Amino acid sequence: MRTFDRIFSLILGLLFLALSAALLGSSLGLGHATAVSWLTAVFQDKLLSLLFFVITGAVAAYLFAMAFRSRATNETVQYTTPMGDVRISIQAIEDLALRAARKIRGVRDADIYVKRTDSGMALIVRIGVAPDVSIPEVSNELRTKLGSYIRETAGMDIADVEVTVRKIAADIRSRVE
Repeated sequence: MRTFDRIFSLILGLLFLALSAALLGSSLGLGHATAVSWLTAVFQDKLLSLLFFVITGAVAAYLFAMAFRSRATNETVQYTTPMGDVRISIQAIEDLALRAARKIRGVRDADIYVKRTDSGMALIVRIGVAPDVSIPEVSNELRTKLGSYIRETAGMDIADVEVTVRKIAADIRSRVE
């Protein structure tokens, strides 16, 4: 979020907070009569003004949270080569691994997550496999090919590939009439 957006959200949040506090005072009958007389003229019904207080208070809380929320940084992995430092985002490693997993025969779908461990980077792979493949063979092929593909393309070693078969995908048959 840009600085202008943060400042605008902060000002708008303060305005909504002031409005909701005035509405609460009006609905409860608190405060100076001249300060809230325009609110009571607009909102004669106390239930309506209380409902409006709840809505404007929620909007103010959301705007405050948005104004002070820090931007999430894209976590990266850094390593040094003879040419200099290389940074690769975790998302890029997950995308590379997903691309390699989709090329393996028998893998129908996959979800891949990168996890940092004491021994290095690990891949958590959850797959759906075709019903006619050997699960141990697919798992071993995934372990070897994902590790070598990441090493070749990103230049980093994967310490462990943890494979979980979460489902056996339905057999896709084409109908010929």
